[in-house]
Amino acid sequence: MLVALEATEGELAKQLQTNKEMKEADKNIQQFKAKIGAYEDAGTESTRVVEKFETKINYLRTQSKTKTASAQKQLDDTQTELLVVEKDRREGKARIEHSEAQKRKVEVAIEEDGEKAEKEIQDMVAQYRAMEEVVVKNQNGLMSAMAC
Repeated sequence: MLVALEATEGELAKQLQTNKEMKEADKNIQQFKAKIGAYEDAGTESTRVVEKFETKINYLRTQSKTKTASAQKQLDDTQTELLVVEKDRREGKARIEHSEAQKRKVEVAIEEDGEKAEKEIQDMVAQYRAMEEVVVKNQNGLMSAMAC
């Protein structure tokens, strides 16, 4: 019986050891389950963060496209305005050149008229002097005839 008691005692020790190992295994399993839960939570959080960033990236892309389109439109409008301004500038320059040419023609005509008027005045003065000379001769002749 002693052998049976020792065998039972050995089996009991094995069973206690097995129970202890099972409790340790259960404890390890619970720890792994807790870690898995934490990893799943972290994975869910990571997925949420990734989705949040993807949403933000999509928003920024859309906003960037809108701003780029707006900037392109403003650039196109500015280039159109520049073309209009350049056209106006060329037309204004042409008008100025035409006006300056007309001004030169008027100045030349005024100068020619001035020269013509000066010549006419000189001719009139010469005619007056010639007539005056004739009148003075006639008057002198009449005065001489009256004095005789």
